Amino acid sequence: MAVALRDGRPVVVPEDSRIKLLPDAAEYFRVRGEQIDGEIQVSAEALGLVPAAGAHPLRAVYILDRRREALEPEIVRRSGLEAFVKLLPHVDSVELAPPALRARVFEACMRLLHSIPVAELRFSGEMDALPRVGDILLEDMRACASSGR
Repeated sequence: MAVALRDGRPVVVPEDSRIKLLPDAAEYFRVRGEQIDGEIQVSAEALGLVPAAGAHPLRAVYILDRRREALEPEIVRRSGLEAFVKLLPHVDSVELAPPALRARVFEACMRLLHSIPVAELRFSGEMDALPRVGDILLEDMRACASSGR
């Protein structure tokens, strides 16, 4: 998904986002897509993640941290340099960008980090954990919205 700053606030801008799902996740969400290298590629719109038109305020960034060990889903807040280091690997093609563009990307990430909360969503990655993951995400998003951030 593309993120832009409008009036100093981050917003999610719709684009043709493709999301890769493992076959059991695609089955769980009851979506069909193109299978490439053992993964199912579906549009973010099919999952209801991106509206058909318009931009929506970005309230928080959640970085998925799937663990092999059994783990009760939890959200761990990150800030400052720690949040920057966690976020950067998820920014497209940073390592391939020329130095001037890379500097602008780093600056945009820092502005983003100063305006919204960043957290890791840790869970075991098992499909049966998804309902609990959804519950804690909704709870945390409501808390972000009510705090005005």
